Amino acid sequence: MTAKEVSSILPFSDDTLRRWDKEILEEQFGNENFNSAYLLKEAFRDFWTYRYLGSARKFLSWWLSMALESELRPMITFGQGVCRDWRELLNVLRYGATNAAMERFNGTVARVIARGFGYKDERYLFLKLRQQSKNLSASLR
Repeated sequence: MTAKEVSSILPFSDDTLRRWDKEILEEQFGNENFNSAYLLKEAFRDFWTYRYLGSARKFLSWWLSMALESELRPMITFGQGVCRDWRELLNVLRYGATNAAMERFNGTVARVIARGFGYKDERYLFLKLRQQSKNLSASLR
Protein backbone atom coordinates (compact mmCIF):
# COMPACT_ATOMS: atom_id res chain seq x y z
CA MET A 1 0.00 0.00 0.00
CA THR A 2 1.39 3.39 -0.95
CA ALA A 3 1.57 6.47 1.24
CA LYS A 4 -1.14 8.06 -0.88
CA GLU A 5 -3.52 5.16 -0.30
CA VAL A 6 -2.85 5.20 3.44
CA SER A 7 -3.30 8.97 3.68
CA SER A 8 -6.60 8.67 1.80
CA ILE A 9 -7.91 6.44 4.58
CA LEU A 10 -6.52 8.43 7.53
CA PRO A 11 -8.83 11.49 7.25
CA PHE A 12 -11.85 9.45 8.30
CA SER A 13 -12.94 9.39 11.91
CA ASP A 14 -13.19 6.13 13.81
CA ASP A 15 -16.96 5.84 13.40
CA THR A 16 -16.77 6.15 9.59
CA LEU A 17 -13.67 4.02 9.11
CA ARG A 18 -14.67 0.63 7.79
CA ARG A 19 -13.43 -2.50 9.51
CA TRP A 20 -11.38 -3.65 6.53
CA ASP A 21 -9.76 -0.18 6.28
CA LYS A 22 -8.63 -0.56 9.89
CA GLU A 23 -7.21 -3.97 9.09
CA ILE A 24 -5.33 -2.56 6.09
CA LEU A 25 -3.91 0.25 8.20
CA GLU A 26 -2.89 -2.11 10.99
CA GLU A 27 -1.23 -4.39 8.46
CA GLN A 28 0.56 -1.45 6.85
CA PHE A 29 1.79 0.25 10.00
CA GLY A 30 1.87 -2.54 12.52
CA ASN A 31 0.08 -2.11 15.83
CA GLU A 32 2.30 0.52 17.46
CA ASN A 33 2.68 2.59 14.31
CA PHE A 34 -1.04 2.38 13.61
CA ASN A 35 -1.81 3.76 17.05
CA SER A 36 0.70 6.59 16.54
CA ALA A 37 -0.80 7.48 13.17
CA TYR A 38 -4.32 7.35 14.54
CA LEU A 39 -3.48 9.55 17.53
CA LEU A 40 -1.72 12.08 15.31
CA LYS A 41 -4.71 12.19 12.98
CA GLU A 42 -7.14 12.71 15.84
CA ALA A 43 -4.88 15.32 17.44
CA PHE A 44 -4.73 17.31 14.20
CA ARG A 45 -8.51 17.40 14.14
CA ASP A 46 -8.33 19.57 17.28
CA PHE A 47 -6.53 22.26 15.28
CA TRP A 48 -9.84 23.39 13.76
CA THR A 49 -11.29 24.13 17.21
CA TYR A 50 -8.73 26.85 18.06
CA ARG A 51 -9.93 30.46 18.06
CA TYR A 52 -6.70 32.22 19.02
CA LEU A 53 -3.98 32.30 16.39
CA GLY A 54 -1.10 32.15 18.89
CA SER A 55 -2.50 28.98 20.43
CA ALA A 56 -3.13 27.49 16.99
CA ARG A 57 0.45 28.30 15.93
CA LYS A 58 1.82 26.62 19.07
CA PHE A 59 -0.38 23.61 18.43
CA LEU A 60 0.86 23.33 14.83
CA SER A 61 4.44 23.50 16.03
CA TRP A 62 3.80 20.76 18.60
CA TRP A 63 1.93 18.59 16.10
CA LEU A 64 4.63 18.93 13.46
CA SER A 65 7.33 17.91 15.93
CA MET A 66 5.27 14.86 16.90
CA ALA A 67 4.62 13.94 13.26
CA LEU A 68 8.31 14.19 12.37
CA GLU A 69 9.34 12.16 15.44
CA SER A 70 6.85 9.43 14.52
CA GLU A 71 9.00 8.46 11.50
CA LEU A 72 5.85 7.41 9.65
CA ARG A 73 6.24 8.33 6.00
CA PRO A 74 2.58 9.34 5.40
CA MET A 75 2.60 11.57 8.49
CA ILE A 76 5.91 13.14 7.49
CA THR A 77 4.55 13.83 4.01
CA PHE A 78 1.39 15.37 5.47
CA GLY A 79 3.51 17.36 7.94
CA GLN A 80 5.60 18.75 5.09
CA GLY A 81 2.39 19.96 3.46
CA VAL A 82 1.33 21.57 6.73
CA CYS A 83 4.74 23.28 6.97
CA ARG A 84 4.35 24.57 3.44
CA ASP A 85 0.79 25.86 3.97
CA TRP A 86 0.72 26.89 7.63
CA ARG A 87 -0.13 30.51 6.81
CA GLU A 88 -3.18 29.45 4.81
CA LEU A 89 -4.29 27.14 7.62
CA LEU A 90 -4.09 29.99 10.12
CA ASN A 91 -5.98 32.27 7.71
CA VAL A 92 -8.82 29.76 7.61
CA LEU A 93 -9.04 30.06 11.40
CA ARG A 94 -8.70 33.85 11.33
CA TYR A 95 -11.28 34.60 8.66
CA GLY A 96 -13.37 31.45 8.71
CA ALA A 97 -13.21 31.10 4.95
CA THR A 98 -11.01 29.66 2.26
CA ASN A 99 -10.32 30.74 -1.28
CA ALA A 100 -12.32 27.80 -2.63
CA ALA A 101 -15.11 30.01 -4.03
CA MET A 102 -12.60 32.15 -5.93
CA GLU A 103 -10.84 29.06 -7.28
CA ARG A 104 -14.20 27.68 -8.37
CA PHE A 105 -14.99 30.89 -10.23
CA ASN A 106 -11.54 30.89 -11.86
CA GLY A 107 -12.26 27.36 -13.10
CA THR A 108 -15.61 28.53 -14.44
CA VAL A 109 -13.96 31.42 -16.30
CA ALA A 110 -11.42 29.06 -17.85
CA ARG A 111 -14.20 26.67 -18.87
CA VAL A 112 -16.32 29.45 -20.45
CA ILE A 113 -13.33 30.76 -22.40
CA ALA A 114 -12.36 27.26 -23.56
CA ARG A 115 -15.94 26.50 -24.57
CA GLY A 116 -16.14 29.72 -26.59
CA PHE A 117 -12.90 29.06 -28.51
CA GLY A 118 -11.95 32.72 -28.26
CA TYR A 119 -14.97 35.00 -28.32
CA LYS A 120 -14.62 37.82 -30.83
CA ASP A 121 -16.95 40.12 -28.93
CA GLU A 122 -15.58 40.94 -25.48
CA ARG A 123 -18.97 42.15 -24.25
CA TYR A 124 -20.50 38.76 -25.10
CA LEU A 125 -17.74 37.04 -23.10
CA PHE A 126 -18.53 39.21 -20.08
CA LEU A 127 -22.23 38.46 -20.50
CA LYS A 128 -21.51 34.72 -20.44
CA LEU A 129 -19.28 35.14 -17.38
CA ARG A 130 -22.01 37.13 -15.63
CA GLN A 131 -24.52 34.36 -16.39
CA GLN A 132 -22.18 31.74 -14.97
CA SER A 133 -21.44 33.80 -11.87
CA LYS A 134 -25.18 34.08 -11.17
CA ASN A 135 -25.43 30.29 -11.43
CA LEU A 136 -22.50 29.93 -9.02
CA SER A 137 -23.92 32.35 -6.47
CA ALA A 138 -27.31 30.61 -6.61
CA SER A 139 -25.68 27.23 -5.98
CA LEU A 140 -23.75 28.59 -2.97
CA ARG A 141 -26.89 29.69 -1.15
